[in-house]
Formats: sequence, structure tokens, C-alpha cells
Amino acid sequence: MSSQDPLQQLWQSQPTSAIDIDNIKRRLRNLRIKQWGYTFLDLAGLVVVFVVLWISRNDLHVTLQIGLGIVLVATVGLTGYLLWLRRHALFIHSLSTEQYVETLKLQLANNVKIAWLTRHSSWVTALLMILMWVGFGLYGDMSPQRYVQKLAIVLVSLAVFMPMIWWWASKREARFKAELDALKRQTQQFD
Repeated sequence: MSSQDPLQQLWQSQPTSAIDIDNIKRRLRNLRIKQWGYTFLDLAGLVVVFVVLWISRNDLHVTLQIGLGIVLVATVGLTGYLLWLRRHALFIHSLSTEQYVETLKLQLANNVKIAWLTRHSSWVTALLMILMWVGFGLYGDMSPQRYVQKLAIVLVSLAVFMPMIWWWASKREARFKAELDALKRQTQQFD
């Protein structure tokens, strides 16, 4: 006769699922490749903003230069923050199984933040673009007809692409939350 109570015996007899470390390593490696790609795009976007501001510095009214300068500073700050959030996946070295799991958890949590930030930056970007074009209208030297044509292109582009970015980032945020929750549930039994 066993000295353990029946509830403990039942608990001990429950099957446990092993953590598939090869799957976790593969997911982390894929995540690392994607994060390096996104990092390249973030830095390229930063360079584009700087180059546009530099090339047009003599052609823009001082008010627009200041506005674009503020956008550039905000973009530098945002890019730095995004790089910080991607640090876990970008700089992986030889890790133990436990460290792989913890690194994946940390990066998934940061990916939720990145997706949230991307989702909300879509409407902020749209607002800034509209304000910038109001500035072009007030201080630019375009003809009214050319201004209206370009403004229409910008507004249509914003109306098409920003909701798509919002939707894409929302899906990514939900997916990363689900992946993080699943990984936490899977590893809880081993804590």
C-alpha cells in the first residue's frame, strides 16, 4: 500500500510533454533572421528620412525644415527603441536549453510591444503626413493644382496603406501574444 494520497498519485501519473528544444532553437534562429531584416529596414528608413531632409534643406521653408527635423529626431528615438526591443534575438550566443526558452519568451514579449508600436505608429504617421502636407500648402511654392494632385495621392495612399499596416500589426500582436502564452504554458510544468 502506498503512503501517498490518491490526489498526489493521480498528479504524478499524469503525462508530461517534453519541450522540443530543436523546435525552440529553430524558432529563435528564424526570429533572429527576421529581426535582422527588420533592423535593416528600420535603419534604411532612418537613412531615407535623413537624406530627404538633407537634399531638400534649401528648398523647404524653415517651418517645414523644423517639422521634418522633429520627425527625424523622433525617428531616431523610435529606431533606437526598436533596436533595444530586438536585442534578445539579434545577439544570441551559445545558450543552454533554459536560456533558449527564456530568450524566446523575452523576444516574444518584446515582439508584442513592437507590433503594438507599429500598429499605433500607422495612425501617427498618417497624422504627421497630413500635417506635413498642410505645411507644404501653407509654405510651399507648388501651384495649387499640383498641390491638390500630390495631396490626393498622399491621402489615397494613407487611406489604403495605413489600415493595412494597422491590420497587419494587430494580427502580429495577437499572434505573438498567443505564442508567448503557449510557450509559458508549455514551460510552466517544468518550473
